[in-house]
Amino acid sequence: MPGKTDGKIVTFYSFKGGVGRSMCVAQVAWILASNGKKVLVVDWDLESPGLYHYFKPVLLQNGYSTDEISNRLGLLEAMTDLAPYISRVAEAGSLASKVLKSRRTDLQEAEGRARDSLARSCFAMSTDGLFDSDGAVLFILPAGMESKTDKDGNAYHARLAKLEWSSFYARGGNSFLKGVFEQLRTEYEYILIDSRTGYSGTAEACLHDFPNTVVFCFAMNNQNIDGTLRRANEIADLKGTIEILLLPTRVDGSDGLRLDAAQTFYRETFQALVQSSTLIPAAKQESYLEDVEIPYVPGLAFNEKLPRLPEVNSDESDPARLVTASCERLAGYLAGDTDIKLRIRNKTRWTQLSGREPWDPKTFSDIVLSSAFGDHNWADWVQWHLEERGFRVRRHHASRPDTDDLDTIWQDHLDKKVCLVALMSDEYQRSASADAAWQWFYRQRNVENRTVALLPVAVRHHDQIGLFARRRVATSLMARDENGARRELDTTLGEPAGGRAVNIAHRSSLAIFPGEMTTRPRRIGQSVPDLLVDDLEHSYAEGRYFLGTREEIDTAVQRLGQSADTAQKIGHTYAEARACLSLAVANLSQNDWAGAAASFRRANDCIALLEVDDTLAESIAESIGRAMEKMGDSPLRGNISGSLDDRRRTWGELEILRSTATYYAKKETRQHATAALGLLGVEPKEKARGNLALGLCFAREGNYGRARENLSFARDNSHESDPTTHFAALMALADTVQDGESSEKYYQDAAGAAVGDSQRIIAYVKLGDFAKHRDDNDYRAYYEQAIGVGGGKILISTYLLRALQETWPRAPKPDVPQPRSAKPTEEDAKHENTYIDHALKIISISRELEVEEASRQQNMLVSRLSNRVDRIEIIKTRLGTLKTPNGRAVKEFFEEAFGQARQ
Repeated sequence: MPGKTDGKIVTFYSFKGGVGRSMCVAQVAWILASNGKKVLVVDWDLESPGLYHYFKPVLLQNGYSTDEISNRLGLLEAMTDLAPYISRVAEAGSLASKVLKSRRTDLQEAEGRARDSLARSCFAMSTDGLFDSDGAVLFILPAGMESKTDKDGNAYHARLAKLEWSSFYARGGNSFLKGVFEQLRTEYEYILIDSRTGYSGTAEACLHDFPNTVVFCFAMNNQNIDGTLRRANEIADLKGTIEILLLPTRVDGSDGLRLDAAQTFYRETFQALVQSSTLIPAAKQESYLEDVEIPYVPGLAFNEKLPRLPEVNSDESDPARLVTASCERLAGYLAGDTDIKLRIRNKTRWTQLSGREPWDPKTFSDIVLSSAFGDHNWADWVQWHLEERGFRVRRHHASRPDTDDLDTIWQDHLDKKVCLVALMSDEYQRSASADAAWQWFYRQRNVENRTVALLPVAVRHHDQIGLFARRRVATSLMARDENGARRELDTTLGEPAGGRAVNIAHRSSLAIFPGEMTTRPRRIGQSVPDLLVDDLEHSYAEGRYFLGTREEIDTAVQRLGQSADTAQKIGHTYAEARACLSLAVANLSQNDWAGAAASFRRANDCIALLEVDDTLAESIAESIGRAMEKMGDSPLRGNISGSLDDRRRTWGELEILRSTATYYAKKETRQHATAALGLLGVEPKEKARGNLALGLCFAREGNYGRARENLSFARDNSHESDPTTHFAALMALADTVQDGESSEKYYQDAAGAAVGDSQRIIAYVKLGDFAKHRDDNDYRAYYEQAIGVGGGKILISTYLLRALQETWPRAPKPDVPQPRSAKPTEEDAKHENTYIDHALKIISISRELEVEEASRQQNMLVSRLSNRVDRIEIIKTRLGTLKTPNGRAVKEFFEEAFGQARQ
């Protein structure tokens, strides 16, 4: 709650009436109060009171009528009761000082009674159960007793006529009212004044004497705009501390041409005032008036309505909801918080109170989660949370043009209770398949007996365009902590239809909440071995999707370099490749051609050792597109002679990258590899790299003769100068020769030539695979050699994971549950520890590679240790012995699982 003079006083003023000023006051009041702000609304339109009608539904549901407020003492009674005492003091100037002192004493006592009367007049709305906040947060100070006479028999209009405002205000009413509002500022966070229109005494006070901010409401005609400009400039010319916000209202969009002309006119008219406001960030000044524009909605003319909630299943944007959305944005500017929105706990009850029948709440068993590649961190977290709630979730990869057809996904859900959740961002709207997903929804919603809904969820700032502008964003996960984001999703989607559809033990791997990644201290590059791959991925995404200022680019380069180095340290070649891809694009943003060439080369070295899956192919395709945006269409392809400069080297590495992505057609990949061979120059080392890329392309096409020719050249010309190219060429030759003995020899040569633990593991696993394929009983020894590389160090490697899966130790005996008090023998304990260690290694790697093996092994260990009182201590002890790169996350993984098992 506010302390001394912390509250903000905001006057809503309009030069002319009939512009919806009172409605805006009420809507902003509800919105601020629903966010836990303590708000007082003041009905200072003494000539036309009635602001309380906008709160009537809540009054009625608590057993009150509007008479509770219209018959309540208010501003008018406080001023008319005080006015005689002020006049008597003014008239006592020529009388004896004793008389003047007595009258001043009487005035002070009358001011005390008036202040107490105004405090009692502030009526508290009962919002229990509607908002998340407890206690009263919304109050109204009425204009006065409209329906009652005073003690002298005077009706409201007679009392108003009796008040001589100019005399009252000049003689002492000014200081009294200022004191009242200073006191109110200590009790409320926001005091919203609904002012009188035009030129009037009370309007002057509300404009100049009390507020911190004035909101000027105006309709789109000349008398409104001219009058508003004059009055706003009067305040601006005073060069005081009063802020000004403009609010265009009753904007009729039925005539597009006239609307465009009117909007252009008022933007130019008020441009200087918008630019001078400190409440409007510089980046928002251009769009401010459009952001807060209140549309004309004929239906709102028939009754005072509560603010409108967004509806998950509405076919089009509800016009009344558009009004509330604009008021939400206005409240955000007033509060300096873009996350301000109408937050209602009991939506059904609110809908009933607003005078509408509540929509039939649709429930869903299945979620189709549509997202762009750049938002994969958000998609991972949303999927994880929804599966935790019990929903079945299928992913729709909008960045891929060849993504799964949604009709096919639909057939997998026989109960037809599906919600398409779209994670909204600029990249999503530009993606290859997002438009098709939305079109699918609009087709399906008209099919009888189908439950289908579309839920747009904002995860990054964006302006909705085209088809996506037809449906307003239902909720936003931005600028929230994890608990707040959970509540938003839970409130919007409710419980799964028919109960839980997914067993919690079989859902996706634990995902880090992306919102925390931007605020928590970075762990990248630190020595503490509990780094998760999501940290690497987030840093990678920052570099690719949030590059802007020079400082941001430099920060991204530094962070991405740390990510790549850390990934290399823990053997996560996949994450290292993705970080390097992004680092290359960041280097290009700095015009650092040498750095870009080095980053692309490092990425290519990683990719040459990996199997290119769909996700990596998407990363490669995205990086290629962004790199080409930075570099433009290369003029170098037609002129490949001359000295080898950094720019040509960058293009050569980019062509290698293009040739490694299975995303492209076979013929096209070979063309890129041929281009790389020319661009990289005539040095043997560089030609070796180009021949490696070309050999891999021929191998993918099944032309093994041509492949061996290029790969042999790469091997022979990189032995001393380029160990990674040499190793990759040997591995590729082993895969392309027809003779089994030659294949084994190439793999053994690769193991001997390997540089670093990751390469050795790959070579030994390939040897193990080859021996197993030939039914060689010694195949297990190769896998064990892979596991023993680096003294048993755990690296995030798909090859190491395969070696572990092929070398399971014998399961401990007995397998049946034992009493909690049973103690294993020393030999049994040693055997059990070996088994647990093996499982934990698989879980550690599987979680970071996001494969289901982690959940399967977790379930096995949870079942095996369920009767052990020291089960979590066993896990912690073994993790400490193993020194896994993500020990804390694995421990939390088991703590959650054991908690579920107890329940």
